[in-house]
Amino acid sequence: MSTEMAEQSVIGSILMDAERCKDVLALLSPVMFSSTELGEIYAILKKLYLDRRKIDIVTVLAQAGDGKKELLTVCAELTPSISNVGAYAAIIVDAWRRREMQSQLLPLVMDTDGVGVTADGMVGELTKVLERQHLIMDAQPDRAAEDFAAVADSFVQDLQSESTTLQSGWRIFDRRGTFEPGNVVVIAADTGGGKTDLAINVAARMSLYHHVLYCTLEMSKKQLLRRIAARATKVPQSKMLLKKCSSAEISSIRNTLELLKRQTKLTFDDTSAITPEEIEGKILQYKPEAVFVDHLGLMRGSNAKAEETARLTEITGKLKGYAKKHNVVVVELVQFNRAKARRGGAPVLSDLKGSSTIEQDADVVIMLHREWKSDIAGDDGEEVELFFRKDRGYGVGEEKLYWQPQFSRYTEFDCTREDQSFQPVEDKRETVHQIEFA
Repeated sequence: MSTEMAEQSVIGSILMDAERCKDVLALLSPVMFSSTELGEIYAILKKLYLDRRKIDIVTVLAQAGDGKKELLTVCAELTPSISNVGAYAAIIVDAWRRREMQSQLLPLVMDTDGVGVTADGMVGELTKVLERQHLIMDAQPDRAAEDFAAVADSFVQDLQSESTTLQSGWRIFDRRGTFEPGNVVVIAADTGGGKTDLAINVAARMSLYHHVLYCTLEMSKKQLLRRIAARATKVPQSKMLLKKCSSAEISSIRNTLELLKRQTKLTFDDTSAITPEEIEGKILQYKPEAVFVDHLGLMRGSNAKAEETARLTEITGKLKGYAKKHNVVVVELVQFNRAKARRGGAPVLSDLKGSSTIEQDADVVIMLHREWKSDIAGDDGEEVELFFRKDRGYGVGEEKLYWQPQFSRYTEFDCTREDQSFQPVEDKRETVHQIEFA
């Protein structure tokens, strides 16, 4: 990375999260920047931070002037990763030290005739240069030792604090810590295999505890709400679609939705062909703790002519970066490829449609498998197997859920009976909410 890019990246990192850059702000000074303009901007940022004032582009421009707007925009857009801000700062310090030595040694090198300084004088000047460099080096923190000590202390302290993992209200996920901030979770299934039902079940119940943004690229907001209403009231979706609900059912739906309006923190967005950058914009706008993308195959990349593999490689990489950058959970819905349908049987990671980076960029991959039924009537449902094919925090494994498609309803199984037979069970956990999406 060039010195200019490192300086721009430090500016961009501070604009994104000054608190995470506090060590860099303590380390660097404006004089260390090779670019005068960037040095001036950094001076403004540092003063704003020391004064405990809000730091954003608007605030900085108020002091730097509109002439710096383009440069600030470049800094914000080109920052590779805020987690590497220490490395960017190290590049700036190293380049500054080299410039310092060059400026001090240049007069000695240029004095080829020895008119201005004797040999002993040159040795003395060189000694001064080296002494100054030793002082600079001594002032630098011992990064390896400090970083390990800081991480160790933080780790032990974190063990004693409350978990930051998002509650979903589902035992099979919560005991695994599936929805840890920064995680990318993939839910994959055949077309019509129940992945949207599972996602909206998880998102709806999670929204009782956390702010959730659900981006639906395939269905309308009304269609999703129909699924939630059917889930909570057990009124079949078909009756709502055909407007055949009885007065009692309409009253039940109305009362349930009124209650849920006060309980849930769920935001729907049905922008079609959304890009990763637009999703980041919505993260900044709505400040969710979890973002559901339904589904990945319908997202648009920066190059409309790119092949599917290249498009998905770009998309999954950016979504992973946004999950870490904004400390949110990103849940991606993915379809199986046609080879899976031809082969049959339990799904494997190679069944993910589009690109191997879907699995590579994910922290958890959940694959749904069910035995197809031609007709589902009444309250009948079926077992759906969940294969955790990848789970960085817990390990692979299998779970089962009970699915009633007519109600878009998933239910966990009760495995506590002595005969170990599976019986669907409602979530009996105590809660302040009158309605659990159980």
